[in-house]
Amino acid sequence: MNTGVHRKHLTRVLLFQIVAIHILPYLTHYTRTTEEMTTIRYGQWNFMIAMTWNMADFLTVNESGLELLDTRIPESRNYNEKDIETSSDSDAEDTLEPLRELSCTACKICFREYSADSKKRIPLMLSSCGHTVCWKCAGKLLKQNYNSFICCPLCRKITYTGSVHQLPRNYAIIDVIQMKNRETTGTH
Repeated sequence: MNTGVHRKHLTRVLLFQIVAIHILPYLTHYTRTTEEMTTIRYGQWNFMIAMTWNMADFLTVNESGLELLDTRIPESRNYNEKDIETSSDSDAEDTLEPLRELSCTACKICFREYSADSKKRIPLMLSSCGHTVCWKCAGKLLKQNYNSFICCPLCRKITYTGSVHQLPRNYAIIDVIQMKNRETTGTH
């Protein structure tokens, strides 16, 4: 959540509530007794204390947007008890390999594999933090912020850019993908 936007909304909500606390009793002082006006004022103060933060949270989420991301990593293989009992130290290193590949060659947002050929899946680097996302996810993140910046969903650092075309490609990941493709096809 953007703290600057939240602070702005918190200030506005507090100002609005303080003004309302003073105006409402003034507008109704002809029809109410002093006791009733005091009760109303205390009720408004209690409401202000209880609800100001929640109202500011709501306004911030309403303005900035909030998207829940699926952070589960898909399992690459199901192991049964027999596999676990017969595994050796070298096998333990092999079981971690699919996770390393996933973390290197898959987008951390949509969990789809990067591709050097498909424009939607080209790995792009966010210049402020160095995290990598695919072209499609970068476009969605940029669109959420009115095409002016991308807020990294992994570390919340802001990369100012007007277009996805301005983001640099992550050639290290592209090289890993190409090496992986060569190993799969058997060519060197």
